[in-house]
Amino acid sequence: MANEHIGRKRSWGIGAEDPAARGTSVAAEVWMKRDTGDILPDQSFDEDDSAMGIIDAVLDSSLAKNKSKIPFGGRVRDHSIGYFLLGLLGSETLVQCCTISGHGGTGDPARGDTVSSSTGSFTGTIKKIVLIGTETYYFISEDTGTLSNQTDLTDGAWTGGTVDFSTFAAVKGHFFSRLNTNTHPSFTAYTSDDVSDVQSTNAMMNDFSLSAVVGEPIMFTANFIGKAKATPSTQTPAFVTDNSFVAGTWSVKFADDEAALGAATASALQSFNLSSEKNLLDIYESSSTSVSEIFNQSLRFSGDLEALYNAETFRGYVENETKQACRVALVNSSAPLIYDATAEADDIYPSIYVDLMRNSFSEWARDDSKDDIVKQTMGFVPTFDTDEAATLEILLLNTTAAGYAHS
Repeated sequence: MANEHIGRKRSWGIGAEDPAARGTSVAAEVWMKRDTGDILPDQSFDEDDSAMGIIDAVLDSSLAKNKSKIPFGGRVRDHSIGYFLLGLLGSETLVQCCTISGHGGTGDPARGDTVSSSTGSFTGTIKKIVLIGTETYYFISEDTGTLSNQTDLTDGAWTGGTVDFSTFAAVKGHFFSRLNTNTHPSFTAYTSDDVSDVQSTNAMMNDFSLSAVVGEPIMFTANFIGKAKATPSTQTPAFVTDNSFVAGTWSVKFADDEAALGAATASALQSFNLSSEKNLLDIYESSSTSVSEIFNQSLRFSGDLEALYNAETFRGYVENETKQACRVALVNSSAPLIYDATAEADDIYPSIYVDLMRNSFSEWARDDSKDDIVKQTMGFVPTFDTDEAATLEILLLNTTAAGYAHS
């Protein structure tokens, strides 16, 4: 007896696989601080229940299908959560944080604007606009050239935008959007403990949930399906700085559309839950009992919230079939600053902005207790917004310079 150990000694890691070589193992790029996390056999068997003159029901059993189920759960953390957001939506774009001032012409810089500058032969796209304190920050992809402190940024209608990029260079932006394919990124998952090291390749995310409750840290769960267990080389787990989003770091806003979310007032909620289902399909071929490929199918989101019942706003959303955009902001002001503004309200901390573009509301109810303060609950379903060409998109701000996708 030498390998007995408590569950805390099990480490769980993950790395993004090469899209051109799905199922080929890669090293763990991050080892996760976890509440739950494992790689478990998920098998089905063919039982021979033929009759042969006896009352015994099963004559033999043989393996029919062999794969792994890979659960994970823990606190939302500002670095490692990027791998899960990639697994959820499928596409990541690195974006630069900047301000744009002094523009003329027609209109104002807006989400989705294709922008250019003759300086540096730059072209890019404004992926997200976020109001932090009194300052408006723009998050722009670098499609060609390099974004710098240019003075001639334009979308062709508004012109002469003056960019301040250098001031905010420490802010690393990761924009996640839905990849419209059925082959979302795959991962290699690892566990390491006193007994053995285990890996599962071609691991695909099947579902994801995010939970925010007053007085508690922000939590998430994710479940993957991958190929059957394999034995990797000896693993040496190492953990990096990964700040968690603790109690009091979240807010939720509703507005008529995505563009109005920045100026909207946050709703006073008791809890907020968001879930997704990717409806994975595992494929087997005639010559093997091992899973050969895994595909994501339809992508669906749903959620619910709880609040004190002190107004009819949420009830009205349901009864009047009101569609609203929603922004869930996780801003970790207890973590080290990424950017220290002169005005404290404009500081940038590790943050996650989850934008649900258009939501349908249902199942409003209030509790029926005689002696407690009355609370209300409501369900919602994020739907595709044809104007924004999206259902859900996420902006992650941290100090991680590299992308989460395989490189």
